[in-house]
Amino acid sequence: MSSGSGASLQAHFAACTGPRSRCSALPSSRWWTQGAAAWTTPSTSTCPFQSCWPGRHGMQGTMPSSLPNESSAFGGRRKATLRHLLTMTSGLGYEDCKAYQGLMRSVRQRRTRRLRSFCKELLRLPLRSAPGKRYDYSFAYDVLGRVCEEISGLPLPKFMSKYLFRPLGMKDTHFTVPAHKKKRQAVLYTSKKLKSKTPRYRLARFRGASAPGILSGGGGLLSYEDPGLWGSAADYAKFLNALAGGKSPSGRQIWKASTVRKLWEDSLAPFTQPDGRLPGWHDADGSAEGGWWDFRGLSLLHSYLDLDEPPKRRRGAKPEARNSSSMWFSGGGGAFWTMEKGGIATVSFVQTLGGREDDTDGLGPLAYRLAPCL
Repeated sequence: MSSGSGASLQAHFAACTGPRSRCSALPSSRWWTQGAAAWTTPSTSTCPFQSCWPGRHGMQGTMPSSLPNESSAFGGRRKATLRHLLTMTSGLGYEDCKAYQGLMRSVRQRRTRRLRSFCKELLRLPLRSAPGKRYDYSFAYDVLGRVCEEISGLPLPKFMSKYLFRPLGMKDTHFTVPAHKKKRQAVLYTSKKLKSKTPRYRLARFRGASAPGILSGGGGLLSYEDPGLWGSAADYAKFLNALAGGKSPSGRQIWKASTVRKLWEDSLAPFTQPDGRLPGWHDADGSAEGGWWDFRGLSLLHSYLDLDEPPKRRRGAKPEARNSSSMWFSGGGGAFWTMEKGGIATVSFVQTLGGREDDTDGLGPLAYRLAPCL
């Protein structure tokens, strides 16, 4: 790889070998702190699973009354639940949604500076669809972070530090990197393919729009310039290790065993149509059945689940739950993959984005198209 900026890249890798074993990692995995957009949504999604979370605001419960919650686009009051937020079936849109143009302009111009004001304005705008009708990658996890603040009375960073990061021993995970850790902060680059006989790419420092005052539970509001969480590969190996039984390294029960089992189920099943598919998800690569997305489910951690069979036509009102044994996700240079059984989890950080949009450069298939066993 050719670098026009004199950039020095670091590889970060960590692996956990089971809930009773210590996390093993290369030295750089503990030292370097990198933007962790891929870990922000899974971390935020655990908020409703904490023992301190009020039962009346469980996954089937509606959002706090202090937050607007109605679909003005459909002229009714079909309210979204926390499950809708967790599965991104709430009807909310993303930054390219036409109805959000004014709000996003306000964010870019730094007139909207805090998560509270952002969500207040967002939830007053029309929904893209009725809750539960389709999957749309959206600002749902930003709203979920705000729900957490409303319910707990704590800012999102303090809540997650108290109930998730500290119990799991994740000492290097923060929404804002402390001053004394700045020297450990890895730089994110973009790569551009060069015109040459052999595949070569040029690196440049990633520059994107920023909204630094809005601490995003979704992994950055405008771009990876604000990645949401920052953390080390070793820290996130500890997070994945907890998926083996819901316990911290010290043995403290963080999540109920029944909750952990639910994380390995396809959370989109309750919203599927009679043919077993959900618009926005199973048709992401075309309307034809049997495509790549028909073999993917969505965990309540907003992570991908690998499934052996495509969705089946529903028999009766209740859809058939589909379980997986492997889970993965990636974004912003970070990626993880873990197995339900066998106690194996891998975490990797890479400091580059872009470059390979397809596999025509002769360097093999794109990473996310590879089966985990390969």
